[in-house]
Amino acid sequence: MTRAALFGLGLITVSLFAYGIVSGEERSTRWDDDIRGTPQWAAMKRTACMTNGNVGREALHACMVKNEYDHVVPCCFYKRCDNQPSNLQLQPWPEARVKDKEIEAPTCREFHAGKISEQEGLNRFHREYR
Repeated sequence: MTRAALFGLGLITVSLFAYGIVSGEERSTRWDDDIRGTPQWAAMKRTACMTNGNVGREALHACMVKNEYDHVVPCCFYKRCDNQPSNLQLQPWPEARVKDKEIEAPTCREFHAGKISEQEGLNRFHREYR
């Protein structure tokens, strides 16, 4: 096994323990307890970058810098923040900023004001990236 593969396997293992999957600890998914900006979030983002083939040090760094690890359905839409990998995607920063401003914020405001249904709001969010 190559050194890069061993490094990747180690990061995934550490991420799983930190994430509570292996240890059996229940994770908080409340928006108030959002994990963005924490070491746990960074480990999840590293794992996503490596899963997309960014294994070398330079490629991994470039992926981490150029992408946001973004919620497909944003935390503002529900009372609980879904930090499951199925609701997260690596998204280039320029597209992430546009999505935040033009889709997420207006949809959350409309949903919480009762102007649109939950299904109408969910239909606006979809996975675009890995």
